[in-house]
Amino acid sequence: MNSFIFSHPPRTRPGARLLLSSSAVLGLLLSNGCRTVDPSGDLERANALAEARVGGAPFESSDAAPWRGDRALGKAEAIDLALRHAPAIIALRPTIAHARTAVVEASQPPNPVFRWMVGVPVDSMEAVPFFLGVAQDLGYLLQRDALIEIAELELEAEVLAAANAFVEKVFEIETQHRVAIAAEERRRLASDRIGVAASALTLARDREAVGEGSPSETALADAALQHAHARAADAARRSSQAKLALLLAMGRPGLPLDWCAVDDTLDAAHRDRELLDLSAADSPSVPDESMFVRAAFANRLDLLAADLEACARFESIEIAAKSIWNALSFGVGFDRDMEGLRGVPFSGSVPIPIFDDGSVPRARAEAAWQRAMIQRLALAQRIETEVRSAWIDRIAAIEAFEAREAEARQIDRSIEAIREAYQGGFEPLDEVFALEAKRLDVLADVIDARTALDLSRIALRRAVGGRVHAPQASEDRAIATDRNSPAPEDRS
Repeated sequence: MNSFIFSHPPRTRPGARLLLSSSAVLGLLLSNGCRTVDPSGDLERANALAEARVGGAPFESSDAAPWRGDRALGKAEAIDLALRHAPAIIALRPTIAHARTAVVEASQPPNPVFRWMVGVPVDSMEAVPFFLGVAQDLGYLLQRDALIEIAELELEAEVLAAANAFVEKVFEIETQHRVAIAAEERRRLASDRIGVAASALTLARDREAVGEGSPSETALADAALQHAHARAADAARRSSQAKLALLLAMGRPGLPLDWCAVDDTLDAAHRDRELLDLSAADSPSVPDESMFVRAAFANRLDLLAADLEACARFESIEIAAKSIWNALSFGVGFDRDMEGLRGVPFSGSVPIPIFDDGSVPRARAEAAWQRAMIQRLALAQRIETEVRSAWIDRIAAIEAFEAREAEARQIDRSIEAIREAYQGGFEPLDEVFALEAKRLDVLADVIDARTALDLSRIALRRAVGGRVHAPQASEDRAIATDRNSPAPEDRS
């Protein structure tokens, strides 16, 4: 099973009034436990949360031989390859490892400083003065808890962002894979169109040979065949480009293109279950736009990461306020003076806040916090817009697909009728070929409509952040974090 990068968020006591779902906050408040530079625990938590949003099926390990472009490619195998080989995914592990080292570093006090001094007597060589001592920075002790808090928040924000990248990669692969399937279907349809045009040309030549047709009709049929060849070449190009885009998204752009993407999804009902995972007791019978918006606010990992980033920036205000004590230190040593007298001196340094009273770094930290809050608000608005736009596309795609399917059924009935009429001698063969060509155009529209329908489902899942779960009452209540502080516009 692939290892993702998502984590149960940390314990936190942020001060911004961030609107988080209670279930998300409870997860984010869990402690990281022992501090170590090993990011394995973060990666395991990432894996669990990412699978919860995207579903377990695509992440199940396969016993099949490694795919090297030598056989058909299903969606699950494409996702598995992308999670193993895509450079953007591979780079997430060192990103989390780097953030993990910051947590360990924040929990370590600065090293003590060894101080020494040796004097050179001028009037006498009987005694050599010297001083030996050790000093320790004490300013860190005043900031230690806040430094650890910030490092943990930033680690979890990185974990959330990295796991969101995993989820985004899954949806990217689903999209590219579906586009590759549609391109292959269009390529096969273009080949069928060549067959129909070639038959029509043969008929035109035969009719011209017996004097029933004209050279202009034969020329038009020949032009139609050339047009079909041109469309087939363009369809083949589009299919190759779609497969190449999929290979690039998977991190395997050097593999050959003589393969086809296949739909390994069971049925349409399974697709709907991927989109809706609702319990009958807690959800309406028909989902609506507002339900998806609420689910997005509870699910979207990038929004939770933005929450933690704002929390970290709020904690930085406390550190900035205490920055004036950075030079605070205490030391003890052993001393011998020119007369040979010995002693144990104590030393210390206390900053005098005359010029720097900490107001400037505090103002800078507050500005960074306010900027993070505004960025979080902008992200929430963008997410809501994405969900609403995807919902509009979904409704339109369903209606368009139903209409195209009805049109295809009608053209099939017309094909059956005209073939019977031809066999009875009531319709010429060229009319049959013309209607066959029309049918291929309708089938192309059906392929486009079905592709748009599937892509709208993927886009809606992507906007929501994964599968849609029935919102619980606790998730619908916006809560403030445990340290009450004014909102950015209220804070002086």
